[in-house]
Amino acid sequence: MSDVPGEPGPGPIDDNVPIPPRDQLVKTAAKFLSSRNVVNSANENKIAFLKKKGLSDAEIDLAMRQAEVIIQSRSFDSNVYAVQNFGQPHAPTWQHQPSWMKYRDIGNSVALVGGLAYAVYWFYKKYLEPFFFGGGKKGLDSRLADLDKMITSSLSDLKSSVSRVRDDMERLTERRIESLSRQIDELKNEVGSLKKLMLSSVILGTCLCSDKSSLPDIELDPVDAETVSLCDSFRSFDDTFLATSISSRRKRSRRRRSRLGNERK
Repeated sequence: MSDVPGEPGPGPIDDNVPIPPRDQLVKTAAKFLSSRNVVNSANENKIAFLKKKGLSDAEIDLAMRQAEVIIQSRSFDSNVYAVQNFGQPHAPTWQHQPSWMKYRDIGNSVALVGGLAYAVYWFYKKYLEPFFFGGGKKGLDSRLADLDKMITSSLSDLKSSVSRVRDDMERLTERRIESLSRQIDELKNEVGSLKKLMLSSVILGTCLCSDKSSLPDIELDPVDAETVSLCDSFRSFDDTFLATSISSRRKRSRRRRSRLGNERK
């Protein structure tokens, strides 16, 4: 109840009544939001940080608006500074050139163009014209002469190669003929020696052993008996020697045939 009769007493405080923003906190928050390290951060992080510091939603909204104004003014000031310092281009200073320098430049240009044209013309005459057109009749004649020389040299080389091969073949043939004639002579000598041995063994056997069949064994003296045994030993020796010589001759003939076959290959 009120102390003064007739006057209403103080009612309860309404929570929906807006509280005026605190200017100092709003300015501080605006500077914080406009700093270079915080500008690129997300708005949710900024709002959550300011709420932790005790700012209301209205104060946060006001601080963000002031921060945008500060950022825009900062960028405008930087653009104005750039325009004042670098925006005005320097006017080029025109220097008057004398006439002889103009003539010199023209002469240099003409000399350069002439040199390039002569280089192109020399390259065309040296390489392109012979390649595409063959140099006319003179070039064709020179080509034919070169072809004739090449064919002549190839034929001479071929003839020399054929002559060398022919000489080699003749030498090999002569060597083979000599070896064959030598082998034939050796074979003839061996056959003659065998014939002589066979004839000598036959004659000796007939001479020494002819009396053995006509006379009895009792009438033979010790000398005749020794002669008869010697005859028998000669016969066995002749048979053994003949068999050995025949086998050796066959072996030599086989070796010669194999050697001749290898030489032919």
